[in-house]
Amino acid sequence: MFYKHWKKFLLSVLALFWSGCENEDDAVASYGCFPTQCYNTTAVNDVGKVFNIIECNDGYKYLRQPGEYFEHPEQKDELPEGVEAFPLSVGECGAQNCTFKDPKYCFKESYTTLEGTQVEYDYCESTIDCPEKH
Repeated sequence: MFYKHWKKFLLSVLALFWSGCENEDDAVASYGCFPTQCYNTTAVNDVGKVFNIIECNDGYKYLRQPGEYFEHPEQKDELPEGVEAFPLSVGECGAQNCTFKDPKYCFKESYTTLEGTQVEYDYCESTIDCPEKH
């Protein structure tokens, strides 16, 4: 009798794992990692200003050099619709076909300590380089 229930349990677990691997994209997404292909391109906002962006096959768009928008957050309102100012991750779970390129883009960051003192420092990040979109 125990054997009958154990067999059903194992078959149920096997079916659960099998359903998660129906196609390659679903299998990757179910493990919390969804790599994509991204490309350098441009986007235009409502007033005609052109931005250098990275556009990915998963539908996301990012600024190529987001540093100036961290320095001046009020400029985020100028971004074209759907473009994020956040940096793109590169590598296994991010843009597989992109790399980091130097020289680094540097900007000022600041934070307030528990004592209330404002501390300012330079933050530098490499530009993300992707193939051009055709």
